[in-house]
Amino acid sequence: MGEAREYRISWRRFEREALEQVGKVFEEQVAAHAGDKGFRCDIRFQVSCDDGTTYTSEAVDLFAQGSEATTKNPVAVSFSFYAFRIRDGAVPERVLFDVHQGGSGIGMDRVRVEGSDPQWVQSVFVRLKERIDSFPPSDSWYTRHRTITDWAAMLGLGSIVMLGIQLVSLALRNVWVPPAYTININRFLRDVFDLFSTLVFGAVVWGRLESRFWEAWPNVDLAFGPRHLRLAEKRRNAFKYAMATVVLPFCVAVLVDLLMHH
Repeated sequence: MGEAREYRISWRRFEREALEQVGKVFEEQVAAHAGDKGFRCDIRFQVSCDDGTTYTSEAVDLFAQGSEATTKNPVAVSFSFYAFRIRDGAVPERVLFDVHQGGSGIGMDRVRVEGSDPQWVQSVFVRLKERIDSFPPSDSWYTRHRTITDWAAMLGLGSIVMLGIQLVSLALRNVWVPPAYTININRFLRDVFDLFSTLVFGAVVWGRLESRFWEAWPNVDLAFGPRHLRLAEKRRNAFKYAMATVVLPFCVAVLVDLLMHH
């Protein structure tokens, strides 16, 4: 019977240097068996890119600065180490590392260590897990507070839509103006109508932007390709800029206006 350890990877950003650190642990396993002719070892490093290209090597130099594999936009990275004793039927030693841009969604972003020696399995597993846990997280305040983010986005976007409707109505002297502004009704009911309308319009707009927003903070981020090809990073920067220059100032202005008129 053999031993096995597995760690599911989530909310981690893997830069080129980080993958080199993981790869060195794999290469150390080959070096440990170098003097034992009774062992046969196989090691493989692989990068799959969004243009359909796959790079495979037996050395972690695949991730060296300037390597061709680091000039493309990666979608998956896989490391594997396999060693077995040629003459007996002992449980082979196996180490696997697999990560996919955005997360595979089926539990395949993982580290797995198998072998007949419990101490070896535990030692390699702990070293790999500690290194992975030391890498920068790929989540943010938004992903950790998803419900708050959803409601804030709907309110903010809905408020912008409502303002646009009012401005267009006033500019064109259109017949249609939100009923809450034309009917003399209780202030509470008018406020309820405003809030409901804001949420409805906000939900429609947010429904079209939501998937793009969450893709900016992927569960697993392979951040080692050329910067201009890193779609998640470009979207993060775009949303941060929009939040800082449009959404937040607008929300503050609306809040101040409400406080001054109530």
